[in-house]
Amino acid sequence: MLNSGILFVALPIVVAPEKVPTREEFLDVYRRYAGDLLSVYSCINVESVWTGYFQGSDGRRELHNYRLVYWAKNGRRRLDRFGVYEPPVECHVRVEDGVHFSAWKLVGQPRFKLLNYFQPYIEQTVIIDQARIPSAVFSVQTVPVTWFLRCREVALVGMAREKQGDLELVRVDFKLSATEPPGWASVWFDPAKKWAIVRALLGPWDAEQRKESFNAWWISYEGEHNGVPLVNHMKIHVRKAPSLPDHFEEYLEGKVTRISFEVSDDVFEIQSLGLTQWDVWMLSLPPTRKIVYYCQLAVVLVLVLWIIVRRYRKSRVSAIPGD
Repeated sequence: MLNSGILFVALPIVVAPEKVPTREEFLDVYRRYAGDLLSVYSCINVESVWTGYFQGSDGRRELHNYRLVYWAKNGRRRLDRFGVYEPPVECHVRVEDGVHFSAWKLVGQPRFKLLNYFQPYIEQTVIIDQARIPSAVFSVQTVPVTWFLRCREVALVGMAREKQGDLELVRVDFKLSATEPPGWASVWFDPAKKWAIVRALLGPWDAEQRKESFNAWWISYEGEHNGVPLVNHMKIHVRKAPSLPDHFEEYLEGKVTRISFEVSDDVFEIQSLGLTQWDVWMLSLPPTRKIVYYCQLAVVLVLVLWIIVRRYRKSRVSAIPGD
């Protein structure tokens, strides 16, 4: 079992606490000790149920109650979402593998309808953002830690040991310069759990403002697979200051109901939704092209019908005696 002290041996901040490691130094340590964690969660199937609420600036309060099913294997990901929208959507799918497509169907509908299909698919954070479990185990907001630490807009500004209950954690603080004014992120890693994230807090750079506007989440684990902790519960609390005109508050709580490490390649194929390349081709046509296509098809069908009728009449005439 890895002790949090290993990081402080690897990085020169024990004898010189004022010396904060660079992003590159911490990334090297994270890759070295979180390798097993990233490997296990790169090939996994997780089902989770979510409840919570969203309250907007107009006072309207929406209750959340839905289910997520997540697959990952060899860099490919798929997320099915059940009961997210109104009227209830039975399933919403996103798949990444050089291409990205999503499809949906309402309860009672016999087949899926393809919404979009992109190739290649550049944006890689969609599923990580929506899946939450297990993505938050290795991500800061919507960005995997290994990507996050490579961002130029991210500066590592602090690191400290913290004890929370029975946990010996390492808190890492970041300055996010992509926004103006800059933002703040604190991430709590558990070295004893292969550097899995157990808590995170994002918000404005100003500490007082972070009390009113923040994005916070907590993750707990139960059991393990090949020495890697298995996520089983997550809480998310997002708030935008009531003093702002578009303020809101959202709270979500997710519970894992099933985890499997047997993932079939078939679940990432468009055929698994009962769709074909014909659906992809029809989706790619602009509306005007579809109108032209259907008009051409109608003309062809009329022509074929005319030929059939003409031949039928000729055969009837030739069959009359005496002709």
